[in-house]
Amino acid sequence: MGVRFPPGLPEETGRNIVKQDNTGVVKFDIFKWAIIGLMLLAGFAANYYFSEVPLPLRIVGWLILVLIMLGVAYKTYAGGKAWKFFKDSRNEMRKVVWPTRHETFQTTLIVVAISIVLAIFLWGVDLFFMWMISLLTT
Repeated sequence: MGVRFPPGLPEETGRNIVKQDNTGVVKFDIFKWAIIGLMLLAGFAANYYFSEVPLPLRIVGWLILVLIMLGVAYKTYAGGKAWKFFKDSRNEMRKVVWPTRHETFQTTLIVVAISIVLAIFLWGVDLFFMWMISLLTT
């Protein structure tokens, strides 16, 4: 009786998740990543060229450029998988049972109290070793 492995799970078909071809790269993904790289380089060049323009306007330009780059990245296979991961993470965060304010306050007090007790203990150990060293050196 050997161990049986289940067959591989089928690829998810979502809005932007497309089945991969034999090479493992979705068509045009490399082109999209190259476009993102060129947009980033163009942003650096534009930032240098327009260095006299006030900083808030350049920041707005960067924000627009980053949003466009994220939009292009979202259309890639990896971008679709990342978006699905973020959506699933948000759904899992909604399921978390967060502690009440009272529980948080009590836990914080316990941590502070233990930290103070440990600090006093380590201070005592340090004093003891300093006393021992002073006895040995005199």
